[in-house]
Amino acid sequence: MIIRNKTKYEILFNTVRIADKKWHKDKDWRTTYSMLFYALVGNAGLVRTPYMSLGASKLNRNPTPDHCFSPRLVFRAMMDQCPEILKDKDRLFEVVDFCRHVVAVTKDENDKVKYDDDISGGVLPIVYARTIDKYDDFGWIEKGKGLLTERKGNKLVNCPFPLKHLIPDWLTAFEEKCMRHHGYL
Repeated sequence: MIIRNKTKYEILFNTVRIADKKWHKDKDWRTTYSMLFYALVGNAGLVRTPYMSLGASKLNRNPTPDHCFSPRLVFRAMMDQCPEILKDKDRLFEVVDFCRHVVAVTKDENDKVKYDDDISGGVLPIVYARTIDKYDDFGWIEKGKGLLTERKGNKLVNCPFPLKHLIPDWLTAFEEKCMRHHGYL
């Protein structure tokens, strides 16, 4: 169960619901609203999952809490694929809940899963891998259960990213659109 601070969610809703009026004007509006959404999601608080990458489990220091569902990218995907969510408070709050999830990874792993803004001013960010795929190779440990594995034939192998079932189709569709545009798919 995700706990919501009603005031913080209301502030978020009232702040971003007008994004569609300026969104298509230029890159600065898209970047600003995406960053604003990220900041407001962070202000709503982290939802710490019980998942840690295998690499993070071997660190001698605290791992990096990674928003595995990048709020900035999710906002851009929502604006591209289903901007009507901005007008529906319940649906927007579900997107915020989704974006608040974090997993523990190494700094290097966190750097590997990031996307880049198109510095040439293009509308679509540079996405190198889909969220449903990019965490699969890390190997995952679940607090209280240990290393997550599955049987493939006669072999025991690391399980793929355990939260991929939460990823909406519209996010994957947007990521694929970005990847095709920039030549990564």
